[in-house]
Amino acid sequence: MTLLCDRKICLVLKSLLIALFLFSAVEARAALPGGAGLETRVARLEAKAAAVSPINSGDNAWLLVSSALVLMMTAPGSSCFMAAWFGRRTSWAP
Repeated sequence: MTLLCDRKICLVLKSLLIALFLFSAVEARAALPGGAGLETRVARLEAKAAAVSPINSGDNAWLLVSSALVLMMTAPGSSCFMAAWFGRRTSWAP
């Protein structure tokens, strides 16, 4: 009896999920302005991408700073890893 109930519940849940998916697809298509096709949507996206400025100097500075921080963390991290791997205690461990 329980297996039959589980199958019924599973079937109901699957049908609700499919109905929800189909409803959201219909809502998404209706939300497009004027039933815009793929070409108009791509043209709109390309226009937005062209309006956005390219990479600036702040992006480059952050990339250099974060790379330097990673490089500075590499030696202590590797030494701690190797010390733990070989069973030696680190200098700051109690």
